[in-house]
Amino acid sequence: AELNWRPRRDAREALRELLAGIAEGAGTTSPAMRSDPPLVRRFVNRLPGHGNPA
Repeated sequence: AELNWRPRRDAREALRELLAGIAEGAGTTSPAMRSDPPLVRRFVNRLPGHGNPA
């Protein structure tokens, strides 16, 4: 890889981590970054490796 750099996470892991952070409200109090946690959880639960999407 150029500059001897390799990603630590694949795209699924990165997206899962991003959505989990949004759902938890991690790291920000900005109204623009707030979300509807139940809606985000429903989306995250549809990702592979996350329970039954009810």
